[in-house]
Amino acid sequence: MILIIKQKIVFLASLLCILSCSAPERENLEVMTFNIRYENPGDGMFAWDSRKEMVFWLLEKYDPDILGIQEALKGQMDELDEALSGYGWSGAGRDDGVCIGEYVPVFFKKDRFLLTGEGQFWLSEKPGEPGSKGWDAVCTRMVSWIKLQEIPTGYEYFVFNTHFDHVGEEARMKSASLLADSISNIARLEPVIIMGDLNCGPGSDPINILSELFTDSRLAAIEKNSASGTTFVGFPADLTKGDIIDHIFISTHFSVDTYEIISDNAGGFFPSDHLPVRVSLSLKMP
Repeated sequence: MILIIKQKIVFLASLLCILSCSAPERENLEVMTFNIRYENPGDGMFAWDSRKEMVFWLLEKYDPDILGIQEALKGQMDELDEALSGYGWSGAGRDDGVCIGEYVPVFFKKDRFLLTGEGQFWLSEKPGEPGSKGWDAVCTRMVSWIKLQEIPTGYEYFVFNTHFDHVGEEARMKSASLLADSISNIARLEPVIIMGDLNCGPGSDPINILSELFTDSRLAAIEKNSASGTTFVGFPADLTKGDIIDHIFISTHFSVDTYEIISDNAGGFFPSDHLPVRVSLSLKMP
């Protein structure tokens, strides 16, 4: 009897060793949100042509696994697509649902993920109508979302990227509620990452609405690295004014190892009027 018990223990130990050795190791997930400022010739010395190489350099330096961009027009999307050759992406122009107007695309590394789902909806009373404007918003606003499957692990999660209106207070409130409800319907109980320029800071009503269901990565981070207390710096840049209006929220499936507001610049010349936000996430073991 003792021999049989010992044999079972050896068998179980061997099985656990095989399973632990063969299971793919979960890597941290590097996520970034970045409002790159739309291509506006009126920006003068801060126009896109003067900034784009710095944008591409910054993205290459930080090498995010998942990247949410705001304010990109079609020409900028073409250049980003060329510069980020190792990435796939999903998104559409907000004015027609195809290529006109600003995009809020989600980029992802093709060697790490498979795209298993994608879509868009508009932040308005008619979310399925491309180009629809909601409430007191000045601009058409939308959300792009994707579902990704990690190639090494098979693990799946959803990513949502958006840009709330910069003027309409009601629009931001209703957008936050619509976004939360839509995520619940699309992703249900699956892991979720939400990112974007929400045009409102910590403690505001739209942020509080999202915080009822999701976690602000800035508050949850184990380690915080930032030389700035703002993500909107303007042109020319001023890191002493403004607020944190670019955010990354997560579902409870994730823990946040690091949070960073990136302030890389060239002698005071910044790649955009916004600073990118980067987080390093870990999937909690089920």
